[in-house]
Amino acid sequence: SIWDSYAYTHNTLSFALEPNGPGWPNPPWSTFLFRRMMDNDHFKNSFINIYCDFLNTVFQPDYLISHLDSIANNIEDIIPVHRARWYNNGNWPNSTVNWQNRINTMANFSINRRSYAINHIKNEFDLPNIAQTSLNIVPEGAGSIQLNTLKIIESGWNGYYFPTIPIEARAIPNEGFQFSSWLEFPDSNATILVQVTDPFTLTAVFIPTNLSSGTTVINEINYNSSDDYNSDDWVELINPGEIEIDISDWILKDDDNSHGYTIPDETVIQPNNYLVLAKDMDLFSSSYPDINNVIGPFDFSLSGGGDQVRIFDNAGVLIDSVQYDDIDPWPVEPDGNGPTLELINPTLDNLLSESWAASTDNGTPGAQNSTYDNLSSDLKSIIPEKIHLYPSYPNPFNPITTISFDIPNTVVGMMNASSLHVFNIKGQRIETLLNETMKPGKHNIQWHPKNISSGVYFLQFKYGEEVITQKITFMK
Repeated sequence: SIWDSYAYTHNTLSFALEPNGPGWPNPPWSTFLFRRMMDNDHFKNSFINIYCDFLNTVFQPDYLISHLDSIANNIEDIIPVHRARWYNNGNWPNSTVNWQNRINTMANFSINRRSYAINHIKNEFDLPNIAQTSLNIVPEGAGSIQLNTLKIIESGWNGYYFPTIPIEARAIPNEGFQFSSWLEFPDSNATILVQVTDPFTLTAVFIPTNLSSGTTVINEINYNSSDDYNSDDWVELINPGEIEIDISDWILKDDDNSHGYTIPDETVIQPNNYLVLAKDMDLFSSSYPDINNVIGPFDFSLSGGGDQVRIFDNAGVLIDSVQYDDIDPWPVEPDGNGPTLELINPTLDNLLSESWAASTDNGTPGAQNSTYDNLSSDLKSIIPEKIHLYPSYPNPFNPITTISFDIPNTVVGMMNASSLHVFNIKGQRIETLLNETMKPGKHNIQWHPKNISSGVYFLQFKYGEEVITQKITFMK
């Protein structure tokens, strides 16, 4: 209140949770719903975390003072007019000094309220002392962190949360990057629910990728159902990546640009999950009653004599396209005989007929394909022909960089040992990152140096008799 110089001390939380409040302003009926919702642990934890979100942002004294000053400055010139008009009517503020005193009261509230509010929450819910929480993004600019209701886009952000109340953090990569890991919790997914300690640091690590952050693959097509198992046309999409993909307002098309189905808002495909787009929802549901990850209907048909299936993002960018046919070398069974057209593996080029096969029965909408092959054998792997050390990223770096290298294919039984060492400018080896026999293929190693000073260092990658050296810069 602008009339109470000590309003910042009032425990309004306790007042709102009082079951026998006064007739005004908080009679019991007016706080009943809020009090009952506090009996639910999920709501209570969300309330505490969102309150902390505010305390870390818009309830910060600097923010409040800046906002107060901007409003006061906007009306400052009119205060003398106001005083002259209403001075004899007993209305306040009836002087410039009195008006400035009220501004000072609100400024005093802005400066002092936060610490009292923290203690009110702590005492009301019997919580430990609030803990400093730091969020980092590596490399900076590669992504953001969604922390409860806050989107953190700059590395080195600091806030405060209560140790016994779990916070939710989600790593969101920018275009050109993908989530790699949480530095402190390397085995966790992009979305993590953790309890903070004091102090607490959480670092989202991203790595470059040649794939768009919106990578989605056309994984299964039913273009001509059999007469005795008619689910009508449908297309299955898969998200083969490690982050969820929001495909709201994306468009499904065939080879006719006038045909299009716009995917509804808030449609998200979770990592390694599927979504089916069906022409006729009733026919699809009668054929596959247990499949729930399906949307539709779309109002055009896929041709039984060959057609194109295309998926565009909400900016009109083509994400994936398949030009299928019903004659050899494409599988012919999906043309009215019951099976569907299944992609053998989402990593294969789905423009090629050899990447597709006919399903074993009536398809597998919303699930792993019946013809899925993990392509794990060496004969199916893409094996480098020679040793290669890629430029480390980022470089310069702090606190972590990713080092990628190729191990070439060799004669069976003749694989060589691989080593990766770090040297300082004096030629002294300060750390060994790798010293073992590695299978052929591309490999990634993350280096998170500790107890070293800023400066130039050298990576030495050795495979058999071949040696590659690379300069790298660490900056504190």
